[in-house]
Amino acid sequence: MPIRLLYTGETPEFQVLPPVFFGDLKLDDLVKAITSKYSEYDIRKIFYTLPRKAETAEYRKQIYHEFSEKPQLVLAAKRYMTTLSATEKKYRYYLQSEEAVQKGSYLLLVCHDFLKALTDFYQALEQEQPLESQGLLSLYESLGAYLSQSDTQSFQEKIQKSFSAMKEMNLTLQIKRGEIVILEQMEEESPHTSVLGDLLTCLQAFDHETYPPAEKDMDLNVYHLFPAPLETNSLENSIVEVLKKNKPEIFKIFQEFSTETFALTDSPWFQLKNDLAFYVSFYEFEQGLNQVGITLCESEIKENAPFRTDAVFDLALAWKNRFFDYEIVKNDIHMLEDKNFFVITGPNQGGKTTLARGLGQAVYFMMMGLKSPCKSLCGPFYSNLLTHFEVEESLESGAGKLKEELNRLKPMMASKFENQFVIINELFTTATTYDATVMAGEVLRHFYENHCYGVYVTHIREIAEEREFPFIQSMVAQVDAAGNRTYKILHQKPEGLGYSDALTNKYHLTANQVRERLQHMEERGEKL
Repeated sequence: MPIRLLYTGETPEFQVLPPVFFGDLKLDDLVKAITSKYSEYDIRKIFYTLPRKAETAEYRKQIYHEFSEKPQLVLAAKRYMTTLSATEKKYRYYLQSEEAVQKGSYLLLVCHDFLKALTDFYQALEQEQPLESQGLLSLYESLGAYLSQSDTQSFQEKIQKSFSAMKEMNLTLQIKRGEIVILEQMEEESPHTSVLGDLLTCLQAFDHETYPPAEKDMDLNVYHLFPAPLETNSLENSIVEVLKKNKPEIFKIFQEFSTETFALTDSPWFQLKNDLAFYVSFYEFEQGLNQVGITLCESEIKENAPFRTDAVFDLALAWKNRFFDYEIVKNDIHMLEDKNFFVITGPNQGGKTTLARGLGQAVYFMMMGLKSPCKSLCGPFYSNLLTHFEVEESLESGAGKLKEELNRLKPMMASKFENQFVIINELFTTATTYDATVMAGEVLRHFYENHCYGVYVTHIREIAEEREFPFIQSMVAQVDAAGNRTYKILHQKPEGLGYSDALTNKYHLTANQVRERLQHMEERGEKL
């Protein structure tokens, strides 16, 4: 019985390594921040794997929205995850145990805690009715059906009966002047005697504790019996032998339970904790962002709609500088209906790459069904996300930078997917302007003919000519009148708007100004 909170209508092939675009978009830093508190859960592969269908992104979006609106459900999910993780540790002790009584007792604890976690989570879902998302509603119905099955109820009754017998075994270990006495009950507790409590507490006490040193004429208190799993000393073994004689029916229960067949880690309910951790980890990450004034938004997936986002920003940059007095520059980017690519030109260090990275992050989180770094986002669901960012020339490969760029570009252009979102940053920088323009044109036309969309960042104005490439939309990084970068990107033609124009104006080096100076020099008889 599959329990699915992550996919609908598709079966994923999880990637165990981060895709190439993770490094380009700084998503590796973001996913590390998101998952750092939940490293014991197998969720990084979820972030590494893009859904292939818009239905999956919408399915997740509804689930995450409901978690965000009902924080008590988040707490219930965390309790479920924590309980199942602790149960997994006991399950490993069960698998490693060789002695029947010890093996049965651990398995009894595993089954009891497992079913209690399911019951508690079901009740938490029931208290939050009506559930609005299809995913959580299906989970509630599946969980209720599983708990109401006759086999489940019979097994639960058997566990509860055995568990009650375990809890009834109360004992006191009294060590007094070298004499050890095991008492099942004490009518009056001595100030030098410690009641150990029920056997359940003893078995769950997994932390090592040393017995207090014996002092002359003083009773010795023992606080924990069996402090370490799978390890008992001679004293504890002697105690077990006494208990076996006094309470044989209980130890018989343990021995019988050791033969039960229960594969915890194969259960779909056990795998559910990773699905929940995906949502919980991002929820807590978002809460941390909100505390420092950074907000995210839910995206709207609309097929055949032009890509449109307001106040988009680089989340990795914002996260890195969240504790500093750092202004996040946001941009509004709207693609016209007849366009496929934004071509961004402008001065170096003017925010072009930062914007491209922010757009890529926004698309990624939209495809994952999570919130994006912007104020609003609307666009189609893309089949894949491809990136090619400028890298340093590798001395080890022995290849030039241009060849390395082409080697990385080749599999991107050989991809069979259509409707991909492609981000290319400063390609062909080592080529001449003419060669770079020709090669860039071929690359853009290839992706356009394959119905792809995206961003092309370049320092070459000729690539941004909309007359030459009618499917592109020219964007320009702005500078103010003094030549300072504003990091705002606007939809403009590239002519006359580069950083060089701002510099020439700033230092009075325009063509007319230079001609005037030359004329004055000639009039004064000065030579160059």
